[in-house]
Amino acid sequence: MTVVLTINDTGSPKLEIVRLAYGSCGVSDEEFDLTPEDLNKALRKLNAMMREWPWSGLSYVQPDYGVGGAADLSGVDSSYDQAIADELGLRIAPTIGKTVSPEQRRNATLSRATALSAAASIPTVAIPAGTPRGSGKRRFSPFIAETG
Repeated sequence: MTVVLTINDTGSPKLEIVRLAYGSCGVSDEEFDLTPEDLNKALRKLNAMMREWPWSGLSYVQPDYGVGGAADLSGVDSSYDQAIADELGLRIAPTIGKTVSPEQRRNATLSRATALSAAASIPTVAIPAGTPRGSGKRRFSPFIAETG
């Protein structure tokens, strides 16, 4: 029996994203020491959030079982770390008794727009041969790639 393990060596550690999320809630590392329970709650929320669209389009590595480890790599390009952390911060703020400021909500909205643009795909449709294209059915059209 052959066991195949896929190893992902990209992205930031999930602990770094969770710490950024707590920082976006206005909690510094000195003020708030993460207990294992707090870390597991944040990882559970992170895993659940990354299953939703548009976050699911960022190639996040879901754990095989449980909430995964804090040192596990996320698999997401590090340019999206702050966007993920801002959205996660909105979700964990009520659990730690924090109220999110309007500026943080605005930042999370901008971060969500960044994720939306990364997850968006432009559909393409091929035009079958012999389809009337208008303008007298010219053989060449600069606007249709397959005739050029």
